[in-house]
Amino acid sequence: MKTSMALFLLILGSSCATVIQGRYQSVPVTSSPTGANIAVDCNGEQRDAGVTPAIVTVPRVAEVCRLTLTKSGYEPAQVWFERVPSKVRFVNLAPSAYFSIAGAILGFAAVFNRAPDEAVIAATAAGGYAGARAPFAIDEHTGAAYKQTPEEVKVTLVPRP
Repeated sequence: MKTSMALFLLILGSSCATVIQGRYQSVPVTSSPTGANIAVDCNGEQRDAGVTPAIVTVPRVAEVCRLTLTKSGYEPAQVWFERVPSKVRFVNLAPSAYFSIAGAILGFAAVFNRAPDEAVIAATAAGGYAGARAPFAIDEHTGAAYKQTPEEVKVTLVPRP
C-alpha cells in the first residue's frame, strides 16, 4: 500500500505542465476608452473581473470561455477564447518515459510466474501504457496541458448611436 501511494504521489508530482504553468492563465485586458467593466463566462460560470485595464484569470481547462466588456455609452464587446494545446505539455515526455518503464516492470511483476505468457505480456504492456500516459492525463484533467488564446485582449469600444 505504501509503495502504491508513493508511486501515485510521484506520478502526480511529475505532471510538469501543472507545475510549470498551473491551472489558470493570466490575460491582460485593455480597452479604449479605459474603464470598461469586464465579465468572465467560462463553462457557464460567470463572474465580474474588474475594470480595464486589468489582468484577468481564466481556467485553462475551460472549453468555452469569453469576456464581455461594457461601458455606459458604448456597445458591449465580446471576446471569445479558444482552448489550444500548450507546448509546455511536451515536458512530460521525460517523466513519461520513466513511468512507462516503471509501469511495465510493475505490470510484469504483478503476474510473473502466476499467469500464462500472454497475460504477462498484456500486463507488461498495460503497465507501460498507464505509466506513460499518467503525466499527460493529469495535465489534461487540470487544464495545464492547454492555453487560452488570445493571450492578450485589446478592445476598442464602439460608441452607441
